[in-house]
Amino acid sequence: IKGFLNKLDFDALLYVSRALGDADLPESFPLEFLQDPDKISDQLYTALHHALLEIHVQDGNMVCPSCGHIYVIKDGIPNMVSVVTHM
Repeated sequence: IKGFLNKLDFDALLYVSRALGDADLPESFPLEFLQDPDKISDQLYTALHHALLEIHVQDGNMVCPSCGHIYVIKDGIPNMVSVVTHM
C-alpha cells in the first residue's frame, strides 16, 4: 500500500467505499503522510487495506461517471466490454 499512496485517488476510493457501506476511511486523506508513509497510523493502513483489498461486489452494477454507461457485475466479475452501436 505504501508504494502507491501518492497515486491513489482517495476521493474516488472514499466515494465508493461509502457507497458500499464502509465508513472506516477518514473524510480526507492526511496529506503529510504522502511525504512519509511510515507515519501513517495502523488504523488508517487497516482501513485502506480493507477498502482496497477486502471489499468485493458479487452482483450489481458500476456506472461510469463520465458517460453513464452501466457495467454489470455478476459472480464478482465486472463485464467491462462496452457495446458500441453505430447509427
